[in-house]
Amino acid sequence: MELLTLSYLVSILVLWISHKLYKRSNPKSKANLPPGSTGLPYIGETLQFFTPYYLYDIPPFIKKRVSRYGSLFVTSIVGLKIVVSTDPEVNNYIFQQEDKIFECFYTDGFVKLLGTESILAYHGNLHKYLKSLILRLVSPEN
Repeated sequence: MELLTLSYLVSILVLWISHKLYKRSNPKSKANLPPGSTGLPYIGETLQFFTPYYLYDIPPFIKKRVSRYGSLFVTSIVGLKIVVSTDPEVNNYIFQQEDKIFECFYTDGFVKLLGTESILAYHGNLHKYLKSLILRLVSPEN
């Protein structure tokens, strides 16, 4: 009888902790965000994102979320909550509005991997300036 009661208490405790972790990783936001899941706290959906797949195919991570949430969804990868877009029209709009409404950047870990002096470490006007210098050096005329 005591063993049964103890197992019920442990089950309730595990469910309560799971519920709290889920609520913490998927908070209710006042912002108008697209649907999606952020996974576990700190880890997010990083492990699913980095699973291997065939090179010439859409990653299963993206396929699964597009079928579940649509072409625009929220996820958490490498500790950052991000919005992923697979819609060409939305992506075109984002690239047109870069440095006006949106800021494109790489994570700190990625910048450390490439080097802090890499052109990809910079963003905004400095990135555009460096890119134009490099394109002038390697253009067909030169």
